[in-house]
Amino acid sequence: MNDAHLHLVVNHFPVIGLVIGFLVLLFGLVFSDREVRITALGILIFSTLTAFAANFTGELAEDVVENLAGINETDIENHEHSAERLLWAIGVVGVLALFQLILELKEVKKLKWGYTPLIIAIAISGYFAKDTGTTGGEIRHPEIRQESNVTNPNSELKISDQKAIKTDDG
Repeated sequence: MNDAHLHLVVNHFPVIGLVIGFLVLLFGLVFSDREVRITALGILIFSTLTAFAANFTGELAEDVVENLAGINETDIENHEHSAERLLWAIGVVGVLALFQLILELKEVKKLKWGYTPLIIAIAISGYFAKDTGTTGGEIRHPEIRQESNVTNPNSELKISDQKAIKTDDG
């Protein structure tokens, strides 16, 4: 396993964990279930920690892929900038989740809207996570670029042309 492979393994945890943590948190809030909320906060803290791991492995992965054929330095830079924004946003999620976890564990009475800043931070992080995932995918998958004109070269051939090609070969 090289550094690029390690990054591909690690980078999904913050994104998936953010979504799962949010859904579990909503469940815990809707059904007023303290244990479920604590679990959700743990998932969100884990997601924050894995974002730092993804950022670290991303730097290592860049060294592996930057000189490969077909890799565009602009795509790597776009992904890196997006990942930095995500790191800041999910860092806020982690701090807020840790704060809420302490309140939950100490059973401190909280304000009615105590989870609101956390939910807002999760939404902002979700936007940056989507952007980071897209820009990362664009490094090796040009077909997902918005301006992509990647087409199947055989798609414009008529069926009769494809049969003629096959008969010419053998």
